Amino acid sequence: MEDKSRARPVPCTAASTDTGGRGLEIVEALSERWGTDLLGRGKRVWAESRTE
Repeated sequence: MEDKSRARPVPCTAASTDTGGRGLEIVEALSERWGTDLLGRGKRVWAESRTE
């Protein structure tokens, strides 16, 4: 996923009453590793998962 912000995402723990803030928590739970690449126009968040 790409967006126009160059700020790196910061994982957080959402409270059960929060309506957002779970994206990276889900990515972290489902992937082997993830990261960000800074681009001239923003950033890309990527994830790798194992397939067996």
